[in-house]
Order: sequence, then C-alpha cells, then structure tokens
Amino acid sequence: MRGGREVAREECVDSLLGTPAFRAEWERYGAGQWTLGSRGGASTRRVHDLREMREWLLGTEGVGEDHAPTLQATRIHAVHYPVGGAPRLVRVVDRVASYHDLLGCQCIHFEYSQPTRREGVTLDVVCDDEGKIDGAEPNRAVYLSTAGLLRHPIDPHEARKPDDIIFGDFCVVAADNRTGEVVDLVADDVMAIGRMLPISAEVVDDPALGRRLVLRDRGFGVNLDGEGPGLGRRSSSPRPRGMGGR
Repeated sequence: MRGGREVAREECVDSLLGTPAFRAEWERYGAGQWTLGSRGGASTRRVHDLREMREWLLGTEGVGEDHAPTLQATRIHAVHYPVGGAPRLVRVVDRVASYHDLLGCQCIHFEYSQPTRREGVTLDVVCDDEGKIDGAEPNRAVYLSTAGLLRHPIDPHEARKPDDIIFGDFCVVAADNRTGEVVDLVADDVMAIGRMLPISAEVVDDPALGRRLVLRDRGFGVNLDGEGPGLGRRSSSPRPRGMGGR
C-alpha cells in the first residue's frame, strides 16, 4: 500500500505536467535537456518522452514536498550577433525552434568550430544556413588562419579580403564534442567570443558609388546585459594557441 508521501508526490507530478505553462513548453521544445527546480535544489536531465519525464520527477527527492516546483526546458547562454548591432549575451534552449526564434530564420547551420580552454569543448557559430540567398543583410566578416581558426586581419589590405561573410543574425554557443551536447558558456568563453569576429560587414548607400559593402572594425567585447554573474567560473587550463590571435 502506498504511503502518503508517495501519493502526494504523484499528485504533485501530475499537476505539474498538466499545467498550461508546461504543456506549452513541451509542445514548443519537446525531448531534450530539462531543468527541475524544487526544495532539493535544481537538477537537469535529458528526457525523450513524457513517460520518462514523469519517472524522473517521481524519483527526484523533494518533489511533492515543495509547494511550487518549476520545470522548464534547460536554458543556456549564447552570444547573439544581431545585424547592425553589438554582440550580447542571451539565453537560448538548445532546440532548433529556439535558434529559429533568436535568429529569425528557418534553417540553421553550425560552423567555424573554435577550440577553448575546456577539454573537448569548442565554440561554434550558429547561423542562418540560407542567409546568403534569402535576402538577409551582411553581418560579420570572417578571417581564417591556415589552421582554420578565426582571427583578426593583420593590416588594412588583408581586411579588405575576408574569407567569408556571415549574413543575417547569428549566435555563438559552446559545444561538448564528446557528448554532442551544447553546454553553457563560462566567462573565458565570452571573453574569447568577444575577440572572434570584430569586423562588421554592412551595406551602405554611397551617393557616388551606390550601394556597397563596407567593413568596419567594431573592436572586442560582448554586452553582458546583466547576465555576467550567472556564468560559470573561468577555466584554469592553458589558452589554446591561435585562439582569437592577431
């Protein structure tokens, strides 16, 4: 016979999974990483369906004893580069729908993977895969070393010849290549991202030459917008050679 605590936990879980807020969140994001906040603290788990979600919640200490547990798709930090604007720290859900909302596109692509101080973790650019053909505005110029690392051009002549131009909004996330998961940024990552793509690409109307592409050095840095304290601690590993170098 089930005890009162087990009954209370089942009632709490079923009530939580039946709320309009959770149903909307599940409909939008579905399977993947989810975060539960309860009296026992926050815990995160990857779930594949609602049955697995329910089993996880029933087995979590503190659920049923908390008056207001919270459940949502896990949010991670990313650095968003809006067209014509400064890069800023934002939170996203590692699902296609969340990237579509942030970037205002229908098809995304991960590219320009860069090493970090964390073993197995890279910084990846997530961009509009159809930005060059769907009318998106140019955003940032890309300069690559012979090893494929993003870098700053060394002189004005080189600056006029980028290896690529990213069109449309894009963001930069951290990815654990051992698990295939996108993970949260740490402070070192944000500092590195601020040095990755400093040259903006903009279309301007020139009275003499008409519409033309202009490249401008926007300098380094990311607007934290109050998000900084929520980032993980810096890594103590040595800095990889070539990362963000001149």
